Amino acid sequence: SLHAQLKARGWIESLGASAARFDADNGLITVSMELTDEGAKHIDDITRALFESVALIRADGIAKWRYGEQAELADLAFRFQEPSAPLRFVTSTAPNLRLYPVREVLEAPYLMEHYDEALIRRYLDAMRPDNLLLEVSSHNVDADKIEPWFQVPYKDEPLTIDLSGSSPAQFALALPGP
Repeated sequence: SLHAQLKARGWIESLGASAARFDADNGLITVSMELTDEGAKHIDDITRALFESVALIRADGIAKWRYGEQAELADLAFRFQEPSAPLRFVTSTAPNLRLYPVREVLEAPYLMEHYDEALIRRYLDAMRPDNLLLEVSSHNVDADKIEPWFQVPYKDEPLTIDLSGSSPAQFALALPGP
């Protein structure tokens, strides 16, 4: 897996992915990694590995059985979720009131009832280097601007990573079986 390959190189502490839906037409897929000091020296390589992983999923990972396994995991996550503090529960649930009928607002974010290969491909096709927002948070960034509200130094610049030369075998990535 991408996680296993990056962890074996000593480049990451953690890796997670999530999706956020802003409205009926807009959303964001986020891949977050906590890098080690060594990993911070290899951001370009890590980004290449991420896109190699996406390419592998695009080529070999869209299968109904994979969707079914994820649906089962989502169901388990719903049924066995840990109780949360009331304020956290309200702030995480309230935005769903505009997306789902009231009687479905608790369960709907976990439901995966309709396998749609075309939709999955549409989202994968949007995961391209030219559609990437890469954010690096570190004390070692050479900042040249100050964020006005929180007075946090930052730098923003165009992405300069060349992803054209990567090969799928560079990181020996593979998808898991059933």
